[in-house]
Amino acid sequence: MMKVLIADDEKKIIQLIQYLVDWDQFHMQIVRTETDGLSALNAIKEINPDIVISDIRMPNLDGIEMYQRAKKAGFTPYFIIVSGYGEFHYAQRAIQLGVEGYLLKPIKKKELEAILISVEEKYTSKQERQEEYTVLLERTQTSETSEKKNLLYDLATKKDPSVLSMTPAQIERFYSFSQEGDCTSLLIAHVYTGVISDQAKNQEINQFILPKLQKELQRQLKDVCHSCSSSLLDDQVVLLINYQSDLKHKLFDALASIKREASAYQSIYPQLKICISSSSQLSSIDQVPTAYEEAGLNLLTRFTSGEFLLLPKASAPHTISFESIFPNSFRKEIMSAVELLDGERLKQLISQLNMQLGNVLSDNELIVRCMNAFIETFCFALTYREGDQYDTKTIIQDLNAANRYLYSFSEICQYLSDYCSEVLHRLLLTKQNQEERPIRLAKQYIRDHYNDPLTLETVSREVGFNPAYFSSVFKKTTSQNFMDYLKEVRIEKAKGLLLHTSDEIGLIALKVGYSDVKYFTRLFRKLTRMTPTEYRRLYS
Repeated sequence: MMKVLIADDEKKIIQLIQYLVDWDQFHMQIVRTETDGLSALNAIKEINPDIVISDIRMPNLDGIEMYQRAKKAGFTPYFIIVSGYGEFHYAQRAIQLGVEGYLLKPIKKKELEAILISVEEKYTSKQERQEEYTVLLERTQTSETSEKKNLLYDLATKKDPSVLSMTPAQIERFYSFSQEGDCTSLLIAHVYTGVISDQAKNQEINQFILPKLQKELQRQLKDVCHSCSSSLLDDQVVLLINYQSDLKHKLFDALASIKREASAYQSIYPQLKICISSSSQLSSIDQVPTAYEEAGLNLLTRFTSGEFLLLPKASAPHTISFESIFPNSFRKEIMSAVELLDGERLKQLISQLNMQLGNVLSDNELIVRCMNAFIETFCFALTYREGDQYDTKTIIQDLNAANRYLYSFSEICQYLSDYCSEVLHRLLLTKQNQEERPIRLAKQYIRDHYNDPLTLETVSREVGFNPAYFSSVFKKTTSQNFMDYLKEVRIEKAKGLLLHTSDEIGLIALKVGYSDVKYFTRLFRKLTRMTPTEYRRLYS
C-alpha cells in the first residue's frame, strides 16, 4: 500500500479528501494528516510517505517551500498541490518545480482520481524497475559465493588479491572466463545523465538504464568474444572481454549496435549521453586494476572526440605545463576571491581556467590535475576563513560529481562556476546577517523605548557594542545616523498620536520623548514640512 500524507490548514478540506475517493481502490492508505507546513515537513521526514497532498498556502511553511525542503533532504514523495482560484500562479510555480499536479478548490472527485491513477502507474513502473535493478545488483554483492563467480568484481575492486596469482586454467575453472583469444580489454560504459542537483533523478535514470545496458552489452558481445565478464561498479557497466584479434571488426559492429540502442534512451531523457571507453590490450590478468583506471581516465577524451566508443590513443606531448596554467599566482587569486567572498571574481577565474584548458583537452592527465587543484584550493580557502564552518567533504563530492554526470567540458566548468559562486553567496549572506543582527536589535529597542531619554551610549550598551563602533556599523547598515533614526521613529509615533488621540501637543511631545515643546514643533516641521497642529487638521 502506498502511504499518503494530507496537509491543509482547513480540517474540512482534509475530511473532504479523506472521504472523496476509495483509497483502497488505488492501493493507497492515508497514514497522517497535518494542519501546518512545518509539521507536515517533519512528518515527511518521520514516515517517508509515498504521496503528499498539500494546500499551497499553509501556516509556518507553504506547500512549495515544503516540497523544496523535503526534496533537498532526500525525500521524493509524489507531491499533489491544492490551491484556490486566485493562487494559480503559485500552482504554476509548483508544476515547474516538478510536482505531480495540482487540484483547484473546490476539489472534484474525477480530478483527484485522475491524478491518483497517474501516480499509481508511475509508482508501479518505478517498483518494477527497482526490482529488476535489485536482482542484478544481488549478483554482484560481496558475499563469498558471488565474488567467486564475478572475475571483474574481484579484479577491479581488488577485493581478492589471490586472483592475481591464478593461472589462466584456474581462472577459467573458478570464474568461467576463458583467455583463449589473443586480445583482452576492459570496457566501461558510462551514463552521463546531465543532472547533478537532483540525486533522486540520477538514481532513477541509472536504475532504469544500467541493467538494460548491461544486458544488451552481454547479448551483443557473446557471439564475438570468447568470454565476457560484466559488473555494475560505481554506476557504470564494466566489462572484461577476451576475443580474437581478427574479429575486432565484428566487435566494433556489435558496439555500434549498442550505440543505436543507447540513442533510443534519449527519447526518454533528452539530456542523456552514453560513452563506452576501452583500455589498452592487457597482456595478463593482473593488469585489470590498472586497465580500469586507464579506461576511466580515457572517458575524458569525450571532450574532443564526441564519439560513442572511446579508444585509447597515445597522448601527444604538450608544450603547456601544469605550472603555466595553474601558477601560484592563480592559486592566490582563488584564495583571495574566497577570502573576500567575491563570487564574480571567482567566476572570472574559472572562465580563465576553462579557456586555457580548452587548448589542451586531449591531455587527460593535465585536465584532471588542474581541476583537482582548483577544487582543493577552493576548499582549502574555505577552511582557512576564520569563523566560517563549511562541510568541505560534501563540497568536494558535489564538485567531483560534475565529471560523473555532465558530458561536455564547458558544462562542467559552468557547474563549477555556479556552485562555487553560490557557496560564496551563502557565506556572504550569513556574514551580513551576523553584522546586521545587532542593528536589528538596536532598532527594535528604539521602537520599544522611543519615549525614554535614549542616547547612543545606552542603545549601544544594550546590543553589546562600544559607542564608536556601534555608530559606524549603524550608519553603514541603515545609511543614516543613530540620532536621525531616533528622530524619525519619534515623529512617526507622534503622527499616530495626533491622528488617533485628542492629547495636547505638549503632552504628545512628552509621550514621544521630548520635554521641550518648541524643539518638538521645529523638529516635526522639519521632517514633515508642517506643524503638529497643521498635520492634525489636515489628516485627522
